[in-house]
Amino acid sequence: IGEIKGLASDVGSLKTVLTNVKTKGIVGEVILGNIIREILTVGQYEENVKTKEGSNDPVEFAIKMPGENDGEFVYLPVDSKFPTKSYTSILEAIEAGDKVGIENARKALATNIKNFAKDISSKYIDEPNTTGFAIMFLPIEGLYAEVINLGLFEELQRDYKICVCGPSTFAALLNALQMGFKSLVIQKKSAEVFKLLGGVKTEFGKFADALEKACVCTIEDGKMTKDL
Repeated sequence: IGEIKGLASDVGSLKTVLTNVKTKGIVGEVILGNIIREILTVGQYEENVKTKEGSNDPVEFAIKMPGENDGEFVYLPVDSKFPTKSYTSILEAIEAGDKVGIENARKALATNIKNFAKDISSKYIDEPNTTGFAIMFLPIEGLYAEVINLGLFEELQRDYKICVCGPSTFAALLNALQMGFKSLVIQKKSAEVFKLLGGVKTEFGKFADALEKACVCTIEDGKMTKDL
């Protein structure tokens, strides 16, 4: 019983810690960073980047997307958000069976998420230096599920050019991007190989011409003789 009480106390302390705005922001950023570092290589992303010209607001992470020409890239801004207060209010209202409380808490969450989306869009999206959209990372799957259930996904894309991702969907997105990066590398290598083969073909043609000149074929008495 003592251990259970201690565990309950620890959970309560954790909840208190996460209600701190700065702390929960750090937690979300740490989770986001761990996922990115697990899937991408160091050269494929940057941290704390000012993606918008003239802005003093750096985004937490920016994925370097290949540009049209070799050596060029554009940033895909990724910022973590962790509205724990409104999300916790939803969980508490569900546990208490408070339908009015659930509805009010979800409205508060929707407002917070829209404000976050507007903030990310205005601070970090700057075409052509960046992609035409940014990613809002939500570090808890349940929180992401609430946002999807609220029907905010399409609205955020339409109004703010923001794509919302939870841990699983963001990891899937990064894996897809990683495969795209590899395909791009293969495509570039294939182009180099094709160019090399083209050069070999040209040189082989020259060699064949030289060989034909060196090997003079004459026909005498219906027989072929070769003078080298």
